[in-house]
Order: sequence, then C-alpha cells, then structure tokens
Amino acid sequence: MNGSFEDIFKKAFQELKKRGMEVVIVDDSKEKFFGDLDGAAVYIGSSLDWETKLFTMIHLAAHNYQWAGNGRYAEIGSQLFYKPDESLIRELLAYEEEAAGIAISLLHDLGIFHLDEWFTELSRNDLAYLDHFYHTGEEKQLKDFKKDTVQPFKNVSLPEVKKFRRRVKVQKGVVVY
Repeated sequence: MNGSFEDIFKKAFQELKKRGMEVVIVDDSKEKFFGDLDGAAVYIGSSLDWETKLFTMIHLAAHNYQWAGNGRYAEIGSQLFYKPDESLIRELLAYEEEAAGIAISLLHDLGIFHLDEWFTELSRNDLAYLDHFYHTGEEKQLKDFKKDTVQPFKNVSLPEVKKFRRRVKVQKGVVVY
C-alpha cells in the first residue's frame, strides 16, 4: 500500500483494532505526549504529525506483541531507567532491536512494504538515542542521532498472539524521544 502517512496510519489503525489491539489517540493539547503502551493498547499523542504517529503506533504495537509472549520484556518495557548498568543496557537495546524487527514484519503483514528504509532509519536513530540516554541520562533531540546509512534489522517473525492483555497502568514518560 502506498499513500500518505495519514492514509497509512488510518489503515494500520483499523487493522490493529481488528487484531484486538486498542489504539487510543490522547489529547495532548495541555501537555506534550508521544505515546505509551500497556500490553493491550497503544496510546498516541494527538498533536504529533502523521509520520510520527505512524512510527510511534507501529513501534509500540511491536512492543505489545513482545509483551504478549515474554514477561521479562513486559517487566523491563514498563519502566523508565535512568543510567542502568551495562548488562541491563544490553538487554534493553536487544529488546528495542527485536521490536524494530517485529515492527517491520507487522508493516508487511498489514500490506505495507515500501516503508522499510524509513522505519529502519527512525528505529536506528531511536536506538542511538536510547543508548545515549541510558549511559548519560541526557535527553537530546532524536534528529541528533541521524546517520547517513543504517544497518537493516534482523527479520523477526510476527509472534502469534491469541489475545493482547493489559499488564501495567499507563505511565506517561515511558516513551522517550
């Protein structure tokens, strides 16, 4: 499927709902909000541009797939860590790498094949941002981590999920950009 980010977002939004995942648009007119997840739903800030909404929704949906099959991922994914130790940083980055691979598989499963490079670039920027944030505690702009070339993610099959279930209360701030 080709089209604008808005069109693709709307298609993916409907498809995720058909699969049993709730997608909630959060009014963030009073306080900036990117997104969050709870295992059964993704929450997306209403003021984001369509490109950022699409990336955030697919990225967080991939984490919900992870949480459905791995309790440890639900545990570490529901917390915000400030300067974790090296072992936990490696685990967190592996969690994010796998989510990116699942997200690309999810896009393909939704019939969206032309956004691999776009999604990979944003995900690699996000990984570099998180690596920096976990090591320093410093928040920077995602664009500060843009690279000219990026390595593709390992293909990760879309996990089979019978039912998504809520695992945690939504906590603003889990998603950091």
